[in-house]
Amino acid sequence: MERYQIVFAPNLPAFYEASATLRGLLAEKGLAAKPRSDVELAFEEVAANILKHGSPVHDIDVQISFQADHVILTFEDDGLPFNPLLHRDPDVPESLDEAQIGGLGVMIVKQVASRVEYSRTPQQHNRLTLEISV
Repeated sequence: MERYQIVFAPNLPAFYEASATLRGLLAEKGLAAKPRSDVELAFEEVAANILKHGSPVHDIDVQISFQADHVILTFEDDGLPFNPLLHRDPDVPESLDEAQIGGLGVMIVKQVASRVEYSRTPQQHNRLTLEISV
């Protein structure tokens, strides 16, 4: 198992840099297009939600583990508590005319991940672990 870490400040420029770092790492690992897209999507959705809704004060820490048949992403932040497993999935619109922008990220992440775990650490941090099949 290979492990990597991406740590970034809770702001947009650092988020963009972290996303670029992840894309470079995935390219280096030679992941196929579908799992690579799933990992990128999950990373960007979770990290963006942490920034937008969590109001973290300190750096966001993302651990990335590459295993034979999956990638594990573990996010830790000191933002507001949020357990995505308790988040009710929104109703999916029947047409594009009824669709609204936003609000589907958590549902999409739960769909691309084969495993989702959440805990609040003793340090009062959010810890979210996603397993994505490759």
